Amino acid sequence: MARHQLLVRQINKASEDDDEDTVIKEAIMFQQVEANKRIAKSQMISFLFLGGVVVVLYLYLDIDPNNQSSLVKALGVLIGLNKRTRVALPETAKIFASTSIMKSDLDQFIYPSWRWLSSKNNAQFLVPKSGRGGQIQDILHRTSLLKKDRGIAVELYDPSDIQLFLQGEHGLKCNSAVDSESKTIFDQYVAFGQSGENIAQKMIWMWCALYSGEAYGFLDLDAYEVHLGPSLVHSLSKNRIKNFVMDSNAIEVKDGSSIDHSLVTSVMFIPEKMSSVAEGMLQFNMDVDPGKIPNDFAARGIHHMNGLIEKEKESWTLARTNCAEHTNTFTLADVCSPVGCCEVTWPRKS
Repeated sequence: MARHQLLVRQINKASEDDDEDTVIKEAIMFQQVEANKRIAKSQMISFLFLGGVVVVLYLYLDIDPNNQSSLVKALGVLIGLNKRTRVALPETAKIFASTSIMKSDLDQFIYPSWRWLSSKNNAQFLVPKSGRGGQIQDILHRTSLLKKDRGIAVELYDPSDIQLFLQGEHGLKCNSAVDSESKTIFDQYVAFGQSGENIAQKMIWMWCALYSGEAYGFLDLDAYEVHLGPSLVHSLSKNRIKNFVMDSNAIEVKDGSSIDHSLVTSVMFIPEKMSSVAEGMLQFNMDVDPGKIPNDFAARGIHHMNGLIEKEKESWTLARTNCAEHTNTFTLADVCSPVGCCEVTWPRKS
């Protein structure tokens, strides 16, 4: 009996030891699982934080469409954007710009780049600093930027091209839109030139190009460097913006400064063929006497355009422009002249 009781006690003790070992093992395993969870959570937070920093840094650097640095490309690869998304206008959209420099002169300074220059896939140019070198460099630089940043191949028209345009079928279409039997739009263009009114020449050609539907938009690259934002190009491509121009009544300037009226028409998009606004502006330019153009002719033209737009305001986007203190990171466009840049932004909701 005594021996049996001893055996029972040993068995019970062994059972108790096994239970204790099991409890200890379970406690250790539980602690290990919790520790693993904490480590995994910490690693996940660190990974998300690092990923967030990468994304924010990439977006910050990617704001500037000209930034093609290795850092931007490397960050793009890390977040799976090794090919930067490019928005584009419709393939049929033609963007016109005029230039006082003959294209034959421009072509002398353009040469093709080597294929292995990764950041230079477009034609390059070398321009002398003497003579008209500055103007040539400006127009080539401005058109190249638009091609590289937004894939927009601007069609440049020099004085010879403009004359051929106004004498051809497009000019004939514009002639039918104006009430004048004594002279054609080409005649008025020549008369403006004889009076030294180069701005008036540019305007009558521009409105004819837009009215005929040959031009989808106009950029005044002779006077400004224009950077089109992806939001504007995307909205145009999706037809969310039907007609676009700057609102001359919503331009902010620095105290004591003024703007050139050409700024208002420096960026225009009118996809609509035979636009009533373009037609009205053609008539406005035809009604003026080229030999007696008033000093405020440009201001009168803008005022007349505003009146035409007011009649169909619901189909237009009249953008606000800030030439004073820059406050926006994302803009529809940036228009720069030698005296500074102006931000073009969405109109305020009424």
